[in-house]
Amino acid sequence: MMDITEEHNCVTNIPTVILAGGRGTRLGVADKCLATVGNTTILQHQINTLKPQASALFLNVNGDVSRFSRYELPTICDAMFEDAGPLAGIASTLLELQALEVKQMNAGFKPWLITVPSDCPFLPADLVMQLVNAINTTPTDIAYCKSGDRDHFVCGIWSADILPPLLAYLSQGKRSVGEFIFAHDYQVVEFQLSSTGFDPFFNINTPEQLAAAQTYFNDHDQ
Repeated sequence: MMDITEEHNCVTNIPTVILAGGRGTRLGVADKCLATVGNTTILQHQINTLKPQASALFLNVNGDVSRFSRYELPTICDAMFEDAGPLAGIASTLLELQALEVKQMNAGFKPWLITVPSDCPFLPADLVMQLVNAINTTPTDIAYCKSGDRDHFVCGIWSADILPPLLAYLSQGKRSVGEFIFAHDYQVVEFQLSSTGFDPFFNINTPEQLAAAQTYFNDHDQ
């Protein structure tokens, strides 16, 4: 595990990536994050929430990146493990961040990475702070979010030290995020449901869930 006290007393300036490599087959769209909730897309809701929190915000996608050009985010493709799920996006982003650091003559830098899936329009405004605080308080290689009785494995923070075993795991054709996490040094960061019981990590996979998100948005004037 990376020693976070070597140069700083806390983990800071952590990049965040929105993992948009999935295909919205159950929702009936090519990219779930481009579905509309309220007056804008799920992706734009996420950008609005994450940009004030993140030191740098990236978008991880499959296929032609031009369809996301209007969002003006640095885009990373799953070059090595296309269509291999969220873990492929995490691996691809860590590889890209390391390559950027080498180009900037900081080859010894080992980044952390915060990840979110692209189908959650109501992410917490303190997501980054809570994940960073968790790692600073109890150093582990991974911390993921939980709300109510639900684990949200893709919403989390990852040390670059997990990259070699992650690449090995993907090379075996494995994709389970939970299985990978449980094989490593991890912790859980608890988030509260809203006063009405709505989950801040509510994710949209079906037309019914999209309708529920729209109702919540209308009721709370997001």
